[in-house]
Amino acid sequence: MSRGILSHPLNILFTCVGRRVVLLEAFRHAMEELGVKGKILATDVTQAAPAMHVADDRFIVPRAGNVTYMPCLEKIIRQNKVNLLIPLTDLDLRSLARHRERMAKELGCTVM
Repeated sequence: MSRGILSHPLNILFTCVGRRVVLLEAFRHAMEELGVKGKILATDVTQAAPAMHVADDRFIVPRAGNVTYMPCLEKIIRQNKVNLLIPLTDLDLRSLARHRERMAKELGCTVM
């Protein structure tokens, strides 16, 4: 294993993970190959989503567009020290785009 390229853990939160098992596994593999410490976290509206079961931690969230969606994501980001948020559907892009700068400044989380 190579030497880590980051001095701090990289916790990545994927939203609306659904069936994207291979994608989460690819990120985990890349982190291991690069020696990056951190966690793969996932959200969805149901625990039955297959990709929820390959994440290190998983969270049931309200549907994107629900007034409680963003506060719920922000709570997860704070409690888990999430550095990077990767949306996997266009369902939450509008909300995340509106809050992107504030999330970076106040929460230290980059929204892709």
